[in-house]
Amino acid sequence: MILLNKKKKIILDGLLFSIILLFYFTNWIQFPFKLPLCALLIIAVTFLKSKNLHELGFLHKVSLWKTILWASLIVFMATVAILLWTPFLEGLFGKPDYSAYGVLKGNKKLVLQLWFYGMISAAFAEEVLFRGYFCSLLVFYIGTSQLSKAITIVTGALLFTLAHYSQGISGLINIFIISLVFYIVFIRSGRNIYATILAHAIVDTVGLYQIYLGDY
Repeated sequence: MILLNKKKKIILDGLLFSIILLFYFTNWIQFPFKLPLCALLIIAVTFLKSKNLHELGFLHKVSLWKTILWASLIVFMATVAILLWTPFLEGLFGKPDYSAYGVLKGNKKLVLQLWFYGMISAAFAEEVLFRGYFCSLLVFYIGTSQLSKAITIVTGALLFTLAHYSQGISGLINIFIISLVFYIVFIRSGRNIYATILAHAIVDTVGLYQIYLGDY
């Protein structure tokens, strides 16, 4: 195991964070490879530091049933929250802007391709980046008190929401609400990233199917 003092860890974290920002906000690497590359970089650096990936949420001893239950809880809570909030938000700000996905309506081949890309770029890579990595950073630097957990949840949800800025005000608020649910369950589950990956995959699959049907 590579033992790092706090100063060296701050330098390494700053360097890794800067590289991730550089990849994320430039077009050097295109979708769907950009986020998976960031995730793999995070995983590699974390493993080199610790010889395990526990801080990212990849735990060795994880109950399959508990993982499924946590994932189901995320999907249920997110669905209920959206059903309650959507009519109110759309009344104030109009419907979310999903016009960019219009080409997917009825296009089975394109939907399946985007689904595959979504599983590696969103369900896997976004969870590693936004849940596993950002949570581990915030936990290390601000601690694990109840206030710190609340700050981690809200800050993480805001970062995840800002990464989806193209969906209009209603869409952004919906994403923020869903992201809060993901972060709350991630922390309450002992940072079980398998559960959030599974839930993310389910949410995106259902969303793509609705777009395919033209429900948006």
